[in-house]
Amino acid sequence: MIFLLTSWQPDRVNEPPFTINDALILFWRTVRDFMKGMVERLPYLLVGVFVFILFWIAGRLLQRVITNLTKRTHGIDDMLANLASRIINTFITIFGVLAACVVIFPSFKPGDIIAGRLCFRPVWHINNANALFLGRIASGKRIKG
Repeated sequence: MIFLLTSWQPDRVNEPPFTINDALILFWRTVRDFMKGMVERLPYLLVGVFVFILFWIAGRLLQRVITNLTKRTHGIDDMLANLASRIINTFITIFGVLAACVVIFPSFKPGDIIAGRLCFRPVWHINNANALFLGRIASGKRIKG
């Protein structure tokens, strides 16, 4: 009986289809491909970080200029001047993040965030109401859900 079962089986049935050696080769090949991709994207990443740092420094400098200018002229209250300078610094920093994302990820478009085409949600949660959530809020239309 055992002879009949073994004679009807193909030659490589008793061997594992995927050995440890194959797994190690696949693992190191995958690591090598990741490292190759990272080295290819490294210049974009460095330029993106540099662009963000430039915008961050510009925001801080503009914040100090606005604060010092309003303190010297006494045109508005110091608290209001501080608030305005912080808001401007925040907007410049956010713009810097978007500019850095455009450099790092060439397919990224800041308008996609505003239009709602770029959702950072799992795929199974996206439907028509969720895909346009930010565009509907920005345009002031009523959200139907």
